[in-house]
Amino acid sequence: MIELEKSSLTEKNIKLICAVFAVNEEWLRSGNGEMFDSMTFYQRELNSVFDKLNVDTQKLIVDIAKKLLKIQEKHNSIHQF
Repeated sequence: MIELEKSSLTEKNIKLICAVFAVNEEWLRSGNGEMFDSMTFYQRELNSVFDKLNVDTQKLIVDIAKKLLKIQEKHNSIHQF
């Protein structure tokens, strides 16, 4: 409907398009930059939350993420064929 100009492009539409299809919001609005965002929805979500945390909590999150990565790597190496 938006493409056929039967419906207007709202702020909510823009956010949804960017989130679902990993479209770069700047590109969608202005045509500048890359069409697709290199970050996934979850990466953007994590960055958004992470930026709001204090430094001590950010350090804790990084430490936890590193431990989870080690667990994942160990799990993957056990379950490889």
